[in-house]
Amino acid sequence: MSESRIATVLYEDKQQRGPNGFPLHTLVLAMLSDETGIEIHKLSGLVDGIPRNGVDKAIADLKRTSSRAGSGRLILLLDQDRISEHVFRRKGASEDEIREALVKLSDAPSQVSIYFLYPNLEGLLRTIQECGAPDPAPTAKNHSARDIYLKHTAYRWRHTVSDCLRRQQSGAGSLVEELRSLISLR
Repeated sequence: MSESRIATVLYEDKQQRGPNGFPLHTLVLAMLSDETGIEIHKLSGLVDGIPRNGVDKAIADLKRTSSRAGSGRLILLLDQDRISEHVFRRKGASEDEIREALVKLSDAPSQVSIYFLYPNLEGLLRTIQECGAPDPAPTAKNHSARDIYLKHTAYRWRHTVSDCLRRQQSGAGSLVEELRSLISLR
């Protein structure tokens, strides 16, 4: 991680980076841009986004927090619907229990933050539509349509849906707020 980076965000998503970046991360940066007034391409130099191709890989990276985060933060954005099963091998653990267990896995617990999508990425796509996006949400299984939808949200519709999205998807909203706070401390 570059010393200028304030955070690295790990996504459990299995999407691959395209030539124009990882679409879910682009949306997070677009929401952050609305909060800070800093252009998305400049924010991408401060906040790295890494898709991990599965929740287990994102969780495993906690053991390498210090190398992943450098002097910045390591932030995980995970699907809320099945995380308890991955952490405790059972359903029903509270988000606080899950966060506590995950932070304990880290080699640098003070550098870790954990946020959730409700209930998952498909829920985020539905929330974007409910918040006023002009096109219907695609299924999460159609990766190409999902990527296009997230990019359209980031670049075309964010001013329409951003405030609603932060309220309805509080994990994404809290992630953006933490990043905004880190930028203001620079």
